[in-house]
Amino acid sequence: MVEPHPDAIELLLAESSTAARERARRVATFARLLASDARGDGARRVRVDLGRATDELECHARRARLAAVQDLLRFFLAACIDRESFAWCGAPGQSYAEAWARLLLEDEGASPPELPRPGEPPLEVARRLLEVAEASGMDPPRLDLWRARWTRAAEDARSAEPAFRALLDSGAPGAPGVLRAEALAGAVECALDAGHVRRARELLEAHGPGAPVTPRLARLASWCAVVSGEDPPVTDGAGVPGTPGTPGTPGALGAQARMPLPRPLEELREAFPEWSARLAGRPASAAAVPTALRRPTSRADLGASVFAVFAFDGRACAEPLRVDLAPALEARRADWLARRDRAWSVPGEPEHEVVANARPVKRYQRPGGGEQATPPPLRGALDPGARALAVAPVLDAGEVVGWLHVEWPHRLAPGSERLARLAGTWRAALVERARGERPSPGVAAGAESPWERRDHPLAEVFEDWARELAFKSSHRRWFGFDLAGGETSFVVDGGAGLAWSGDPGGGGRALRRAVASSGIVAFEEPDVRLSVHAEAASGLVIPATWNGRALALLALESSRRRDFRSFDAERVREHASAVALRARVAQFRAWYVERYGRDLYFGFAWPGSSGEARRWGAAARSLAPVVLCGPAGVGKRVLGRWLAWERDERAPGPRTLGPLVSPGALRRALEAPEPATLLALREPLSPRTQARWIELLDERAEAPRRWIVLLRDSLAACVERGLLGPDLAARLDRVQISLAPLADRREEIPGMLDFFARRVAREEGVEEPSFTDDAVALLWRQPWEGNVRALENLVYKLVLLGGGGELDAAAVTDLARGFGIELVPRIPSRHPRERDLVAALRSTRRRRGRVNKTRAAAYLGWDPDTLVTRMREAGLVEEELE
Repeated sequence: MVEPHPDAIELLLAESSTAARERARRVATFARLLASDARGDGARRVRVDLGRATDELECHARRARLAAVQDLLRFFLAACIDRESFAWCGAPGQSYAEAWARLLLEDEGASPPELPRPGEPPLEVARRLLEVAEASGMDPPRLDLWRARWTRAAEDARSAEPAFRALLDSGAPGAPGVLRAEALAGAVECALDAGHVRRARELLEAHGPGAPVTPRLARLASWCAVVSGEDPPVTDGAGVPGTPGTPGTPGALGAQARMPLPRPLEELREAFPEWSARLAGRPASAAAVPTALRRPTSRADLGASVFAVFAFDGRACAEPLRVDLAPALEARRADWLARRDRAWSVPGEPEHEVVANARPVKRYQRPGGGEQATPPPLRGALDPGARALAVAPVLDAGEVVGWLHVEWPHRLAPGSERLARLAGTWRAALVERARGERPSPGVAAGAESPWERRDHPLAEVFEDWARELAFKSSHRRWFGFDLAGGETSFVVDGGAGLAWSGDPGGGGRALRRAVASSGIVAFEEPDVRLSVHAEAASGLVIPATWNGRALALLALESSRRRDFRSFDAERVREHASAVALRARVAQFRAWYVERYGRDLYFGFAWPGSSGEARRWGAAARSLAPVVLCGPAGVGKRVLGRWLAWERDERAPGPRTLGPLVSPGALRRALEAPEPATLLALREPLSPRTQARWIELLDERAEAPRRWIVLLRDSLAACVERGLLGPDLAARLDRVQISLAPLADRREEIPGMLDFFARRVAREEGVEEPSFTDDAVALLWRQPWEGNVRALENLVYKLVLLGGGGELDAAAVTDLARGFGIELVPRIPSRHPRERDLVAALRSTRRRRGRVNKTRAAAYLGWDPDTLVTRMREAGLVEEELE
């Protein structure tokens, strides 16, 4: 067998580079063809071959030049993209030095490209290389692809994605299939960088069938499936999962091993080592200079379902400043914020770890055990379906001044380094807030800070108000304002439209008009002077009025013109009238917290409560004394303070309410100049004291004192017992209000139970327990001889010793028995009180108001048949209770 002749070039240039040997080989071929042409034999044939050789030499030189340019672009653009990004331009085919040598070698006879100057930014070098590529005749579609990649490195994914999508949508005429695949990969990478996994998958599904399945596309499709929770099976090593419905590409696994793995997926692999095969790849190289980050202000900035910013004072308060939720999660807002209160002090909560360690915390939802198994929700998450959660601290001189709380419906969360940098973009705002330098909202005269105050009792009222009006739209946003004290102060906002960054920018004249008129104000065209948000195109301002005065304002605004033309004004007005009572109570609670240092339960859940509250309001405006009668613990003191506060908001009375006076101190109190006095009468008054009191009641002073008397019995019963004389009782008998015991208004018990549990947990720094329905039913049917105070005392014991978690009826019974309290198992079913039947049916109604007899019977401790029989005996009609 004849041995092949050795390559002379390989022998002569063994120490030279591959590029140099290749060029020498082409020059030798050209020389042989030139010598053959000079001999003249077969001239015509040789001339044709020589022409072809010349053209091929020029084409090869251009291709080599463009290949070198593209490899250099890969080097310089990679230096501008940090390790967090999915962006990848492919692996260079030659080293950095070889690429520059090839580019300069192929440019003989022409002006050589300028080498990078010392300190020249990589982006500037890449820009000059793009000019070289255009001058060298790069195909327009491929040149556009590289320009899109340059934009991705120079700006961000949001700016570059349209350029990649334009290549796909235009079909890139004349572009090969591989170029289309690279454009699709670029668009998908931009979507993933923005956190929009669903959009990335939609791009793959829409454009994947028209592009060849390259290793890069197969890898991106596999990553999308993993972070979406599908957890696709790993193939046998011959390939990898491709796009949906597309088989893996043989031999692609080795190619993918050379692809960088973005830092978010590295951390996901660290959290799930069993996914190492699905998340194979080398660590991405870090950019010399980290990419500049915009301050995130909404969940859309991070592709999240929940985005919240909390300010932390380092002692006992974490206040939500910004909460942006997916519309489907809005109903969970209030409950979640209540659970987050003091979560930083509870071990195991992500906020606790953030405050303790001053570094970001990331948690991922683990896959279920099988197809039917539901994985447990992430601790601390608002969204029960969240697959990733991150809490990143905002630091000032190393101290935690707040944090970002972000949740995603997928497992693609930014890396810890980027999370820390994103949190850092909020530092100035939180430090400024901590120093009391809050920016003005510019929405109304005397308006306070635009920062959200979701801990304000009015926040929940506004959220319910907006939800009940059913004005949901991706184009709309609502804003709630408190008018207490004659000032317009921003409380809370919500909705998916009109991006909100804390400074609305509008003049807010519509708010002032609504206050002045106590009526609805609307505008149908953009007018920045009227709107709260500078970009609003139409809006509606609804006041909640109480006793002829506006208490609160709900502003609804939209980015669309004439978006509220079809609203039912009468329905909106009636609803606002019903909201006014809740708003007034919320304002009282806010004042109560400021005055007495703790929140209180002040609900209106029992039948006729709305009418009772309006009668109380009338009593508060009266100049006559008010007598509150009722057994111990029903809430007379709280109601008395509400009457004194409500009586005349324009006067200083609500803020100068005197202390609760005992009969022994009444004589001194009679001479004091207090504008309002609460008297708890428990023992007989001396004739002299009663005579002086009668004199004061008979005087018609210019500013009469407001007397609120608390009695455990009626005035008539007090006269019989000798506590009061008949003359004094007659003067106090103008306004007498009786408060029912808790057993006669059981509809309040579930709300009280939740409120007291939340408050005790917050005050004692323990985890708040949750009560199962059978536990609520057990507490609901107790006689509560000590009334509200007895319920509050038992809840304190349950929260303090319950250890958090879930408490069922058995656990509640055992804990109560440990304190010597025996709970009754049922309400007697023989000759029950009709009010107990009605209370059970009303306490357990379904969401739409329908009666639920099975659940009502469980609250009474009966079987459903017994309840049906007792309803029939009492003549209760089911439809009348709905």
